[in-house]
Amino acid sequence: MRTVGLGVVIALSLTASASAEIFRTHVHGTAAIASFSDVSADGCVETTGTLAAASSTNGTFAIVVAERWDYCAPDGPAGSFYAGGGDIAYSGNGLSSASASGTVVAEEYTGRGLPPLTVEFELAFSGTGAVTATTSRFASGGGGTTVSFTSSRSRNANIGGSISLDGDAATASGGQLVAEVAGELVVVH
Repeated sequence: MRTVGLGVVIALSLTASASAEIFRTHVHGTAAIASFSDVSADGCVETTGTLAAASSTNGTFAIVVAERWDYCAPDGPAGSFYAGGGDIAYSGNGLSSASASGTVVAEEYTGRGLPPLTVEFELAFSGTGAVTATTSRFASGGGGTTVSFTSSRSRNANIGGSISLDGDAATASGGQLVAEVAGELVVVH
């Protein structure tokens, strides 16, 4: 399979005319993903979300997406949504283990004017169970030629460490380790 893919790339490169534009991308990396949840001490505010810590050819970073519901709001339940990302410390050992620590400030983007959600974490992931693999390939022609592929492997993970939302301890669950390779070659005639 790899020989066929390489053959297609070589053939496309050789047949591209001098006036053709050629664009190549190749990205590979690993990630550790955790769900998190918290309920305020008064039971009014419930926050749930996902933290994805990653290492790729572009560096180490984390992305946080969260949903927060205030069930004691004066006009009934009120929901708000948050997203943010930033550079963190991340170390991964394939699908065996990973560690991630840092702070991500997620901005509220539902237009309610709420302050951002600060997520602080120091987490360790330990792979457990079977590895699941998926692959996809795509090729097209016409006024240009595009060949792309994605290959990813994932494994469930146990999570240890701590995570907090605006300084309040939260619970991390649903750990997963992921490794992915993706590439694309585009020849525009």
